[in-house]
Amino acid sequence: MKTVQVRNITIGEGRPKICVPIVGQTKEDILLEAGTFARIPVDVVEWRVDWFENVFEFDKVEEVLKELRDALGNIPILMTFRTSKEGGEKEISVNDYAALNIAAAQSDYVDLIDVSDDELMKYTSKLEECVIESNHCKKCTSLKDCQNRVNGYFFKAFLENDKLNFSYVPCKYLLKEEEIYSYQKKITCYDLPEDIKKATFSNVYKDDKKRLPIIKYFKEFIDTYLKGENPKGIYLHGSFGSGKTYLIASLFNEMAKKDIASVMVYYPELLRSLKSSFGNDYEEKFTKLKTVPLLLLDDIGAENTTNWSRDEVLAPLLQYRMEEHLPTFFTSNLTKEELELTLSNTNNGVDKIKARRIIERINQLTVDLELISKNRRN
Repeated sequence: MKTVQVRNITIGEGRPKICVPIVGQTKEDILLEAGTFARIPVDVVEWRVDWFENVFEFDKVEEVLKELRDALGNIPILMTFRTSKEGGEKEISVNDYAALNIAAAQSDYVDLIDVSDDELMKYTSKLEECVIESNHCKKCTSLKDCQNRVNGYFFKAFLENDKLNFSYVPCKYLLKEEEIYSYQKKITCYDLPEDIKKATFSNVYKDDKKRLPIIKYFKEFIDTYLKGENPKGIYLHGSFGSGKTYLIASLFNEMAKKDIASVMVYYPELLRSLKSSFGNDYEEKFTKLKTVPLLLLDDIGAENTTNWSRDEVLAPLLQYRMEEHLPTFFTSNLTKEELELTLSNTNNGVDKIKARRIIERINQLTVDLELISKNRRN
């Protein structure tokens, strides 16, 4: 004989199992009956839900089921709606019968359901799949843990035009990922890892007090920007690997949720990319850098400074963004004073005046903030 394991009970082997019904009309009567089972040997409890006065209000049915589960501990619960034609207490339409049983099956509280309607019997295998996948979802913590047939979806029964239908429905984790993807499309990365788009305020090591002034400025920046004013960006300098880029990326992600586009570029590689794109998409890329609402030039000062990179790329880029009041952000391992010294030295000699002009534009565009922290890349 085939056996069925329900909690701690194995049906189909050993002694016959004792199933005791509950037929109370009110919640109080039902729970009172359940409380008596601690004194008698009971293997399964059958709740005759057709007796319940609020059976057609599933939120109240679920409330009773929850308290029944608490009261009965690990005793399996069998839920039964016996229709009037079967000798039960109430008439019920096929649609209401289906909705009640499906909702109960997808709750955490019922172990067994007695389905007797001929129409529903046609769908027992599909209903079983609905319950199994719904239970998978309740234990799931992320998309990668999904155990369902179609990753990120669960099989669900629903009523449409008085007919029982089934469909795959996206789970909350898939919907969240799609929401994230939709706003991440507002962020363009040049020569930075795509994972930087996943940076969030909740993961910026708020336990590090050195980050608090930066986070505070971020909040002020968002408020000011959304009011239609022109907040300054940040020149964020500090120790190697301290998380400067991640911090700015978390701000850009927050702004992307508010439909604000941004570009983040690894500046040394950008220069090489621009130089190699002459005659191709140089103008298109450079125009985007100039006009995008938010721009991050990451690791400025790490590049090999040339007259071209300083005077033909950086100077006109910053000039345009300064004149158009477009927030611009920088990360660097150098202070502005050290950056000025780096920019003044090229293969063609020293030009302190042009380097000073660059720094003046950066000063116009940004507030100066420092982040000294442990290397978080290790």
